[in-house]
Amino acid sequence: MKTKKHTSEKTVDTDPAGLSPSKRRLFNLVMLASPLVLLFVFEFTLRLFNYGGNLSLVTKRMLGGKEYYFINRAVARRYFAQPGAVIPEPADDTFEIKKSKNTKRIFCLGESTMAGFPFEFHATAPSFMRDRLKVLLPQFNVEVINVGLSAIGTFVVQDFMDELLPYEPDLFIIYVGHNEFYGIYGVGSSINVPGGPWLARLNLGLQKTRAFLLLRDGYLWLQRQLSGTDQKPSQSLMGQMVGNQTIPLHGELYKIAREVYRDNLVDLIETAQARHVPVMFSTLVSNWRGQKPFTSVFDTKTTPEQQIVWQKLVVEGDSAIAQSKREEAVLSYTRAAQIDSMNATAFFKLGNALYSLARYDEAKQALIRAKDLDALRFRATEEFENDLLTVCKQHAVPLARVDSAFISASPHGILDDNLFLEHLHPNVNGYFLMAKTFCRAIELNNLLVQTSEWNHANEPPDSVLMDLSRVTEFDRTVGRVKIDLLRRRWPFETGPVNYEFKAATSVESVVFRMIK
Repeated sequence: MKTKKHTSEKTVDTDPAGLSPSKRRLFNLVMLASPLVLLFVFEFTLRLFNYGGNLSLVTKRMLGGKEYYFINRAVARRYFAQPGAVIPEPADDTFEIKKSKNTKRIFCLGESTMAGFPFEFHATAPSFMRDRLKVLLPQFNVEVINVGLSAIGTFVVQDFMDELLPYEPDLFIIYVGHNEFYGIYGVGSSINVPGGPWLARLNLGLQKTRAFLLLRDGYLWLQRQLSGTDQKPSQSLMGQMVGNQTIPLHGELYKIAREVYRDNLVDLIETAQARHVPVMFSTLVSNWRGQKPFTSVFDTKTTPEQQIVWQKLVVEGDSAIAQSKREEAVLSYTRAAQIDSMNATAFFKLGNALYSLARYDEAKQALIRAKDLDALRFRATEEFENDLLTVCKQHAVPLARVDSAFISASPHGILDDNLFLEHLHPNVNGYFLMAKTFCRAIELNNLLVQTSEWNHANEPPDSVLMDLSRVTEFDRTVGRVKIDLLRRRWPFETGPVNYEFKAATSVESVVFRMIK
């Protein structure tokens, strides 16, 4: 009997391409890694040819035969890529590469007020603070590095803090809050990233890569070609940064900006505390009485008929002021403010009328209300100030009460041109007072050393410290000319302005050429 012969065949798991499983895995890995490798090579090549230049916050240079770290004046080109744009520059302050044992290193972060606008050299709060600390802490080498920059808010301050942490800071001092609407990535800024705070932070990180800068520059070039414009119209940095000129109090954009501000304050504090670096914030100041609101808007609930009555009352108030009938003016402005409680103009006029009658407490309330209602948001509201106070209290972070110092030094406790150059920036005396307040807060909170180590025995009066600060006529002229040029442009002047600067002195001539 024949037996059926069975043959068993072994099945082999083979790839259609003839690759074994291990080779297939390797192939997949190579395919996945290839774009990353190409991107790395692309980035490396761009860096090799130094595309975009050196945009690091801190770089090195030789000074007097010794190498130092210094703040890169070109760092803001990370954020400003439009042709013709005004690009702000920080002070190029230097500090030791190898930090000595007796060195105390303070980084001053913030917006234009911390930078010291409109002054360039010695008439800034960090510079005044450096001079004062040399007298009060002579046993230490105190480095005060000014990293303030115009047109930035909390997003960029966080970006800068992250880069400065490796440089052994002993203290961060932060002044920020006015630019949360029109600073870099502010909700009303012309330089903004749609999509929320997380995309803004992602954008900040990507800006440190040359590949991203190339893509951004290419996009802007294509945008210019399609629009047929080669250059942005010449304007001040203030005008350049504004994307949305009307942001009503408690409107949607206002609420978003306030929430972002609070969140970013917490991030700044937690970042510093995670690295065990002390941080101190400064309260905010701005001109209440010396700057009328840039933009006044009616409440959406105010009817056209009510607006007509409001306008009639304001005109009546203005007429009464012209006739020195201040009491009548107060009544007219008060009635206008009652008709529409969201229009800044009536409150500003009411505040000044009350001031002329020596009713200072009422005047203060009206002027602060007018500042808060100004829909062109270059000045932080009291709510932003209160948010700063609350966040710092919750996280046990010390504050330099610059607001209290300015109020105490202002006539009748009302901030005006006594300490300010325009709507926001202090004059030389204002910056000197800021520095004094910073030093006092550092001492009271034991931030650098214990209070017992401060040397007040030979502390000179403020007038002597002002002389020691080396503020020259050139410094003051720089500030005066910059403010004069600023006030000739929007938003201080809303119509066409035919103005040509004419230097009255040789110093003004040199200053104007330097500014240009």
